[in-house]
Amino acid sequence: MKNLIIAILILSLGLYSIKSQAAPVGSAFTYQGFLTDGGVPANGLYDIFFGLHPENTGQVNNALEVFDVQVTNGLFTIQELDFGNMNFDGDDLWLSVSFRQAASIIGISSYTSLNPPRQRINAVPYAVQAEFLAPNGANANDVLQFDGSNWVASALSINTPWTNNGSSISYIGKVGIGVVNSGFSFQVKQSNAAIDPVEVTDSTGVGMFRIKSNGDVGIRIVNPQARLHLNSVIGNDPFRVDVGFQKKFSINADGNVGIGDNVTPGAKLQVEAQGAQDAVQFRIDGNTKFRVNSSTTYIGTNVTSFANANGMMKYMVSAGCGSSPSILSSYTGIASPPGGITISSSGAGTCTITFPTDINTRYFQASARSATGNRAVSCGFHATNSKKLLCNRFTSSTGAVSSGPIMVLIY
Repeated sequence: MKNLIIAILILSLGLYSIKSQAAPVGSAFTYQGFLTDGGVPANGLYDIFFGLHPENTGQVNNALEVFDVQVTNGLFTIQELDFGNMNFDGDDLWLSVSFRQAASIIGISSYTSLNPPRQRINAVPYAVQAEFLAPNGANANDVLQFDGSNWVASALSINTPWTNNGSSISYIGKVGIGVVNSGFSFQVKQSNAAIDPVEVTDSTGVGMFRIKSNGDVGIRIVNPQARLHLNSVIGNDPFRVDVGFQKKFSINADGNVGIGDNVTPGAKLQVEAQGAQDAVQFRIDGNTKFRVNSSTTYIGTNVTSFANANGMMKYMVSAGCGSSPSILSSYTGIASPPGGITISSSGAGTCTITFPTDINTRYFQASARSATGNRAVSCGFHATNSKKLLCNRFTSSTGAVSSGPIMVLIY
């Protein structure tokens, strides 16, 4: 414990009057002080040792020890400090004061002396009649302070880290509420589990922000029921996230969720992407399983384009296979690259179908379209062109080539 300094001291000495038959005031006096510990206003319980000296020396005529004095923000008061009438005989007296943190708390047995070590006690028969309290001798809110020789009335001057700026107060350092040594610029420690530690209200007292004792946080809600609980007045969006002043995520008053640049969601979930961005993508163990971009929906393993994904129909072709080949109808499930399906023939019952993309690693199914059920189709991949499928239509019972319509499905 360092730098113990008393900034304020008020002594009221009652002197026995031989001129009056009224009850004597007594020899007790009030002692008030301002205590700093390590340069910081002290807080907590302190034991105080008072010594009464006949002169400014080490001899002690009388001593008093006061235990468990409450010090709050440096200020403390001892209402009754009484050395007895016999000590006040008109000679000079000096008071020494020593402090220690209450032994009942930390077990400190030694006292630290006040600086300066001795204070001269001046005679003050009745404080209210003191010379310095004569008319115009003191101002409102003045206190008695010892200047080293005399007690004088002056404005309270306390060395404090707080700065008063008119209607506001500021502090550069660490502030703790409910905690002795704060490790943060601002720290609140809950002292009672039944009391919520933080609440902020508006000018009318309506709660704007609350942290409950169980850790739930509420914004504009008195009794939050989740780790983060938001409430909004009807018509206002309860949640929004901006990046660079541009809305990226929002929940509107209807409960619709919007993800994207300045999206005003019109559905329970609305996702919007720009340009070549994917709007939605699902991945499992690093492999893309579902993907939606500006043109197509892709489903498959490690999808990068729809053409490379298995499991969805890529092409459906109804064609006339034979000496007069033709594409009767077709479906293309691939948006890119563009291009149609073409067909050519080298004779009756034969045809070559050319697709816009490679098909030699795909699955296909071919069948004959005929009024009778004895027609069949046999197809195979081209030996050198991965976009071509070679087909032969024939009579299943005889094996003879037979021109006519066929159906080809590519997966």
